[in-house]
Amino acid sequence: MKTEHLEYFIDIAISGSLSKTAERFFTSHQMIRKSIKSLENELNVKLIATSNQGSSLTEAGERFLQYAQAVCQLTDDLQTE
Repeated sequence: MKTEHLEYFIDIAISGSLSKTAERFFTSHQMIRKSIKSLENELNVKLIATSNQGSSLTEAGERFLQYAQAVCQLTDDLQTE
């Protein structure tokens, strides 16, 4: 599991948009989608539901968000040390 994928996931959860996340990370919409799919495959669960109105977290995605945020925070703390 890559922290980069977790960061994308967290950003989508906050913004509700794969496109906005792609812009913010200076990458393509397709790369963001691929990263999320990789996370979902690794966890064997659907994390994000997409529609014409944007992206939203599934129930599993809501639960996973807390863990993703904790891992990213711990990673930042470790790098700061």
